Amino acid sequence: MSSEYNITRTRLGNYDVTWNSIFLGSTDKVDPALKLMLEPIKVGSMGKAILGHRIVGLEGDLKIELREIDLTLMTAIQPFGANTTGVNIPWGTNNGSLLLSPAAINVDTYTLSHLLKLHPTDVANGIEDINLAFAFPTWTPMNRNGEKFDLVLANFIFYPDRAQLPNKYYGYIGP
Repeated sequence: MSSEYNITRTRLGNYDVTWNSIFLGSTDKVDPALKLMLEPIKVGSMGKAILGHRIVGLEGDLKIELREIDLTLMTAIQPFGANTTGVNIPWGTNNGSLLLSPAAINVDTYTLSHLLKLHPTDVANGIEDINLAFAFPTWTPMNRNGEKFDLVLANFIFYPDRAQLPNKYYGYIGP
């Protein structure tokens, strides 16, 4: 690899976001803050010295600013909202309104998690897609001030695939 700069490798782009096979429309900021969970390796005879780290998982969250705001999109990213998209949404509706919380308590959000795909808008194939196998959405209602365009902040929490435990499979980068 050359030690010279190559400005042709710089890029400016965003992500197209799909959750549970639902395209989430126009986005502004997409922040995939993913990091490895590390546990320090120590032994008593070495005192407080850290001798290395063990990788014990993946953590973080994904914050996405959504621009195309309507009932269909809000329903799509709220697993306990109204079913207007044809997606099986288990927690039902309140006369067609979006519920702010599920009616049932103690629901395991893993059971409502689906594939979250972040596709770079400047890449034609899926070779750089970020795929998280089990992601659960939460969202913050619009902060409206009459001066800036409205947006909804969606936050996705992700989990390892329980079917593959004790291995911790979260997802991959690629098609």
